[in-house]
Amino acid sequence: VGGAPSEQSNVNTTKPPPTPKPKYIPAREKYFRAYKAWILGEYAKNGNVSNPVDTLRKSLAIMREDKSNASVGVVVAHYKEDLSWLDEWFPEDIEGLNVYVYSKGNEYINCSRPVQSFTLPNVGMCDHTYLTHILRKYEELDDQLLFLTDSVPFLTYKTAQVDFILHKMPMNKGIVPWREYNLETALEMDSLNVPEYCQAGTNNVKSSRCQTARSEFRNYGAFRRYMLRREEGRKIVRSRGAVYWGVFGAAKEAIIWRRKQLYENLLDSLSQSIHPENAHYMERLWVDTFLGSILEEEEEEE
Repeated sequence: VGGAPSEQSNVNTTKPPPTPKPKYIPAREKYFRAYKAWILGEYAKNGNVSNPVDTLRKSLAIMREDKSNASVGVVVAHYKEDLSWLDEWFPEDIEGLNVYVYSKGNEYINCSRPVQSFTLPNVGMCDHTYLTHILRKYEELDDQLLFLTDSVPFLTYKTAQVDFILHKMPMNKGIVPWREYNLETALEMDSLNVPEYCQAGTNNVKSSRCQTARSEFRNYGAFRRYMLRREEGRKIVRSRGAVYWGVFGAAKEAIIWRRKQLYENLLDSLSQSIHPENAHYMERLWVDTFLGSILEEEEEEE
């Protein structure tokens, strides 16, 4: 009684809390984050310019050193956004610049510069618009195409992407921008489904109605293989990369390397609803579609 406490009574038997496991991040999410950081990083290096018109002038001038009548076509997928920014970004005094506006809403095209304007049914999202333009102008495409959504000036990451494209345009033989998938990302991307997705934009605000019209294909990989396999004699390889946000540049030669029938098949797959799952698959197929000619040249050199 009253003796010293035993050694055992001084031992702390409380177990330390378990170390939390790091949150799993899918490979395709890592790819997207790296892609966005890359684009914004390049934008910062170029000065974060809000209006890329000077870059456009320089790039078109470089193009015209090699080809005196080189042209750039700007294809705008329009719904409800203000388009007055077209006057500042793409002024009509730039020789060799053509602007095409495809509207799927009832909004007035409120820019002063001349544009070639068309009305389309509200189906298939911006990818439907771009495929429509390719098919309309397949035999007379501009040398370089810049595909844009109408919300480009209002979202920094889209403005950054336009700036990047215009800097790379004189050297572009395929599609810009894109980053190479690693094998894990390529395989994971092939298993992609997009049952719902809420659009972003000043007039495309998020809502509870974000469901997509489900695809007849079980996943993106099935869509990709089916569409590209119909290109007779063309080898189907693993997916190489993606572009995001409905903003990218493409070279005429890369576009027409593919047969017109492919674009007709793709357009048909997007024409059945306002928000089809296939449109999200198409967003990821642009790189594989337009890189074909470059990959073929690399194989021949090897």
